[in-house]
Amino acid sequence: EDFAPASNEHGYLIAIDTSGNWVWGNFFYNVSWAISDIKGCTLSSDGKSLTVMALGNAMPVMMSINPSDGAINTFIDLTWKDLTDDNTPTYDIGGAVFNDVKDSKDDHNYFYTSFNMNDEMHVMRILNKGEEPKIDWHYSVVDITTA
Repeated sequence: EDFAPASNEHGYLIAIDTSGNWVWGNFFYNVSWAISDIKGCTLSSDGKSLTVMALGNAMPVMMSINPSDGAINTFIDLTWKDLTDDNTPTYDIGGAVFNDVKDSKDDHNYFYTSFNMNDEMHVMRILNKGEEPKIDWHYSVVDITTA
């Protein structure tokens, strides 16, 4: 039986302490962003937040989460700029995600991630500054051949 009131998949994230005790849990009810898969979980560079990679509305999203109570501090969606109802890519996320809270060169906050979109691998760095995160750099690997 599905315990949720909707028939689509739901993401669930829990924290358990080293003694096996429940600390908190986040159930993503899919009201605004349908979080269906959560893969990849790392501590930020300063160790103060948990960074996760997920699929939300079938697109990659990253979240920075307070490890003590599960509150979402930052939510970044990677909505494709050419997305339309007739042109929707498929994604595969493997969980590659990292939040460098204070870069050693410019002191900015960056999220790093990698995922597959259709048949291409994408690697990017997102500047997390102000209200609108900005893709700082982005590499796309279309074809890999070996000699």
